[in-house]
Amino acid sequence: MKKLLPLTFILMLFQGICAQTTTTSNAAVFDGDNVVGSDPIVEFGKASNGGTYKFSSKISGSGGEIHHAFYDANNLARNSYVAYDTANVITYSGINGGYFYQLFDLPNGTFMSLTNSKSQLVIGADVAWGASHKFIVNSGNSFFDGNVGIGTESFVDANDNLEYKLSVEGKVRAHEIKVYTTWADYVFEDDYDLPSLEEVEEHIKTKGHLKDIPSAKEVDENGIEVGEMNKLLLQKIEELTLYVIEQNKEMSIMKAQLEALESKKECVSESKR
Repeated sequence: MKKLLPLTFILMLFQGICAQTTTTSNAAVFDGDNVVGSDPIVEFGKASNGGTYKFSSKISGSGGEIHHAFYDANNLARNSYVAYDTANVITYSGINGGYFYQLFDLPNGTFMSLTNSKSQLVIGADVAWGASHKFIVNSGNSFFDGNVGIGTESFVDANDNLEYKLSVEGKVRAHEIKVYTTWADYVFEDDYDLPSLEEVEEHIKTKGHLKDIPSAKEVDENGIEVGEMNKLLLQKIEELTLYVIEQNKEMSIMKAQLEALESKKECVSESKR
């Protein structure tokens, strides 16, 4: 699977040019299609430390893997490309050795690895040297079709067995959160079964919490859904409003009755005079 064509083409072109030349005496010789030496190397020149900049190209292994590599003056492979029968691998190495970037083109997908702990990935801006963020998107929108986990690799809640697009192991803060959910105006419909205050009192005595509201134990075990919980709290506020309206009606009747009694009392007092 040879998908990395631009780099492969350049390296093959370079190899073709070198195939018509002879390198320095201490390196391999390219002569047409024949290569003299088990590890053919082209030397570019000497560095101030006496080292030599080199390019190596060879075929090795039982599968005939193609290897291309550039070496710095300290004989470290700084840029290498390996083409297998079913994979391609591009590697960039640091000045002190070790990989800091690798790109794998494999049958099951393409993978990029930044192995240095100080690595940064910056999109839409110049390299932010010294920035504390590992991943920076300077402008534009970011789209994630799959799930996103922060501090966790689990996206399925063990309590409801549902898969969530965003899972966070830790605290989340924001100035504002907008939630789309159903609302509790059904409380004001004529056929709503409003429990009596006696029923509410009995439920509290028996269950230890309001009807339709989860208990502290349930919340501790399962958490709460913000939208659903706000709807239930509004339901209770609307029920309280209905109780207050009903009590206000009863108080108005009692007030009228009291005023009638007071008026009757005054009439009786005047008649006795």
